[in-house]
Amino acid sequence: SLIRSGGSFVIVILSQLLVLFVERSECLSSIMKEREKKFVFGSDDALFGSIEKQQGEAPFGDFLDAGTGLHSLRWMATLESKGLKSFTAITADKNMQEQVQEEADHLGVLEGNHVIIGNWFGKLELPMQQYDT
Repeated sequence: SLIRSGGSFVIVILSQLLVLFVERSECLSSIMKEREKKFVFGSDDALFGSIEKQQGEAPFGDFLDAGTGLHSLRWMATLESKGLKSFTAITADKNMQEQVQEEADHLGVLEGNHVIIGNWFGKLELPMQQYDT
């Protein structure tokens, strides 16, 4: 009788775990779909499409973007499949830097990349000495 009730208990626990797993999976799927809605693809933007066309088959490698905003960040977030290794995003505005960092984190692309404040009129300290694109 104890084994029988213990087995039922295990079944109940396993079924509850399965429900939690399915709920979490649906939540994660929803989050991923929400992220994907924010991406900007070259095929959807004339400027970025032109850059991708000029780049051709060459990998983007280490990428420098001066004047980064949320729109260009959302495009850079799609470039991993086109050989993007890392990016350095430069903005002259502290508020924009914070917004870009927050969005990069939300899109899952902040790690290993840099969002810095700077402009071309002062000393600009870049994390790398050379960029590919």
